Amino acid sequence: MGIFKKYKNIILGVIIFAIAGFAYTLFIDKTDEGLLTSEVKGTDNTVLETDLLSILIDLRLIKLDDDIFSNQVFQSLRDFGQDIVPEPVGRENPFAPANTGILTGSVIEIE
Repeated sequence: MGIFKKYKNIILGVIIFAIAGFAYTLFIDKTDEGLLTSEVKGTDNTVLETDLLSILIDLRLIKLDDDIFSNQVFQSLRDFGQDIVPEPVGRENPFAPANTGILTGSVIEIE
C-alpha cells in the first residue's frame, strides 16, 4: 500500500491518460481505416473484361500447322519411355498409430 501512496499521482495520471486516449479514438478520431472487403468499380471491371476479350481473340487467331506431324524427322522420333512397375502400397492411413508388437523375423504382407 505504501507504493500506491508514493506514486499515487503518477498512477492516476497514467489511468487518466489511457482513458483520454481511448475516448479520443472512440469518439473524436473518425479516420476511415478502410473496409475488410474491397469493391471493384465498374471502370476497373470493364478494363479487365476488355483485356480478357482481346487475349481470347488473339488466341482464336492462332493457327496450328499440322504438317509437322507428317514430317519425316518427326516420324523418326522414338519413345524411350519405360513402363511403371506396380509396387506394394504402404499403410492405408500412414498417420495411424503403428502396431507396437515386436517383429520376430517374420514377413508381414500389406494388402
